[in-house]
Amino acid sequence: MMSSRKYKILGISIILLLSISALFSYNRLYNWNQVLFTEYGYWDNWARIYNLSIPKPKEIVLVFDGFGPSGEGEVYGICIYDSNTIQEVQKLGIWKKIDSNEENEIISKRVESFKKMVLNFKVPSNPFQKYPIELNKSSLYYLKINNDGSWLLALLSLNEAKIYVMEAGM
Repeated sequence: MMSSRKYKILGISIILLLSISALFSYNRLYNWNQVLFTEYGYWDNWARIYNLSIPKPKEIVLVFDGFGPSGEGEVYGICIYDSNTIQEVQKLGIWKKIDSNEENEIISKRVESFKKMVLNFKVPSNPFQKYPIELNKSSLYYLKINNDGSWLLALLSLNEAKIYVMEAGM
C-alpha cells in the first residue's frame, strides 16, 4: 500500500510531466485550434509561419484544405477585401511585380505544380474550375519558401480586391 507521501510525489510528477509536454506542444495545439475553430485560422497561420502580415480580410473562401494530422499538406484560400482595404494591402511593400518572362515562368510553374498537388488528393471536382487562379504579367505576388521546403505563394488581384493564397507544406 502506498503512503500519502508517495501519492504526493506521484501527483507532483504527473503534473510536472503534463506541464512540460504542454510547453513543447503549445505551438502545435495553437495551430490546430486556430485552423479548426476560428474563422480566420489560416490567415493567422500565414502571418505566423510565412510572414504574410496583411490586414484581416472581409471574408476568406477556403477552396481546398488538404492538411494532414501533423500540419503538412496544401491549402488554397482566397482573401476577399473591400476596395479601401485592398489599397492598404497593396501599399504594404511586400509585393513583387512579375517583371520578366523568366519570373513569369517561375511563378507559373509554381502555380501549376500546386494545382497538380491539389488534384492528387483525388478531389471530387476540380476546385480551380470554380475558383481559377488569376496570373498575368502585371500580377503582384508574395513568395516565401521555408527551410523545410514548405512554401506560400500569394497573388494580389487589385481589380477583384482579392488575394489568392496557395500554401504547400512538405
